[in-house]
Amino acid sequence: MNPNKALGGALLAACPWLSSCGPAPPPTLRAAAIAWPGYEPLFVAEAAGYLPAD
Repeated sequence: MNPNKALGGALLAACPWLSSCGPAPPPTLRAAAIAWPGYEPLFVAEAAGYLPAD
């Protein structure tokens, strides 16, 4: 067997493990709103499907 081919096969087999090594992704930023009457149109629009849920 060709040594270059064996090395290439070994690197190809190790790619899934090598690609998973790294820092964890940062946590997502979440925002919240209080139930103030001025925000009610936004909550109604979200419930009606005019705005995305996240």
